[in-house]
This record gives sequence, structure tokens and C-alpha cells, in this order.
Amino acid sequence: MSDQNPRQEQTPSSPNISSNPHKSHRERLRKRFLTDGIDKLEDHVKLELLLFYAIPQRDTNPIAHRLLERFGSISNVFDAPLEDLLKVEGIGQTSAVLLKMIPPLARVYIADKERDSIRLYSTKEIGKYLQQKYIGRSKEALSIVALDSKSRVVYCDVLLEGDIDAMPVYIKDVVSIAIRHNAAAIVMAHNHPSGNPMPSGEDLYTTWLVYRALDGIGVELRDHLVLTDNSFLSFRETGLMQKILQEYGAIDPDPMAYTESSEEEE
Repeated sequence: MSDQNPRQEQTPSSPNISSNPHKSHRERLRKRFLTDGIDKLEDHVKLELLLFYAIPQRDTNPIAHRLLERFGSISNVFDAPLEDLLKVEGIGQTSAVLLKMIPPLARVYIADKERDSIRLYSTKEIGKYLQQKYIGRSKEALSIVALDSKSRVVYCDVLLEGDIDAMPVYIKDVVSIAIRHNAAAIVMAHNHPSGNPMPSGEDLYTTWLVYRALDGIGVELRDHLVLTDNSFLSFRETGLMQKILQEYGAIDPDPMAYTESSEEEE
């Protein structure tokens, strides 16, 4: 199904709507892409070309311009909520879904290309790796990265998604992941869609609970990162990890309880 609307296409001068008056223009753009690559295309042309595959008959050039005028940049177009895309003249359900697929497809592509070959030694490397995992995510999400003794990534996935402060972190699941993948270290990460990387009090306390649970099975909690679109905050580099241990260290949540519950579920 496409976003074609025959009523918008039919004019007295072109009663046969099965023919496409824009065919030669589309072929020129496709050839330009195949010859020169995507980088040499203007942003509106990139969108125009992409929309060919959702809108087979109409001229997509003005639609591409309207998208950029409304949202300001090509990345903002891809990140726009579906309901906002549908408000743009010429954009229907099919083309809106196509646009929304681009960021998660990019994320999957990067993850697949890097599979089985990633080693993360520094905070900078960990932050860059994790930011790619959040491409196209508009909701707050908690991720877990498991590293082996040679700092190779043996597991990376989203554990929770939604309002992180409003839902419990399933510490037994983190422990289970560490055991199942024979991890030497775990890195926690979550994003702040608001753009402010400062952690909440809940973030600090949850980090300590996970630290204590992992410590009980001999696994290091290497860091907890708070991600935004363009930056990240490291608990370890900012001294927050040490502050957490000093502030909460006198309280023992019995971390081995998490190990027992996770082993029962194995």
C-alpha cells in the first residue's frame, strides 16, 4: 500500500493516472544516488528519493521541502512523532512509517556490523558504543552491557523501557545476565530524552543496589552512563560511583538474595 491519492493526481490534462509523469525525474535521481552516493545529495533530495518508495505517483519534492520546513533538519524529520509527520501535507500512514523506520534500521545495521568484534576499554569507547544503541529511541530505556575478561562485548540489550524512575530495576535479571554470559564486568546505561544528563537520586540508589548484587557474585559494575543525544555522563569518571559507595555503603541489601532468585529461574 502507498500514500497515493488518485483524487490529488487526476487533472483534465492527464486523465490516465496509471502513467507517472515524474518517472524520468525519478530515474535521474536514482542514477545520481547510485553514481555519486548519498553524501552529495541535498537533504531535501535525500527525502524526496526515499519517499519515492511510499508515494509512487506524486511529486515528492514539495513534500520533502515541507518536511524540512516543519521539522528543521533531516534528523528531526526521522525523529518526529508519527502523529506529527501525518500532519504534513502529502504524508500518509505508509510514508510516515517508512520515515520512522530509518533510525531503528540504522541502529540494527550498526549493531550487526559490529557483532562479535567489539572491545571496550575506555569510558569514551563505551559511551560512543552505547549512544549508537539509542539512535531513534524517544523513551527512556535502561541497557545492560556485559564484558568478558578481555573487555569484549558478550551481551548488550535493553532491559527496561519507559519511565525508569517509575519502575523497579530487576536486579535479579542483571545478575542472571552476568552469570549466563560469564561476564567479568557490567556497564549500565540509560538515556535522558530531556537532554539533561544529571542523574536523579533514584539513579544513584539503583546503581548502588546493582553494584552490591554484582559484587556478591564477583562481577564488577564498571560504570553507569546517562546518555543524551550528544553527550553522556559517566558515574565513574565524575566520582559519583565513589560517592554512592560512601553514602550507601553502610546499608547491606543482601545481594546474594538476587543470585539465589536468578539461579532458581535458570
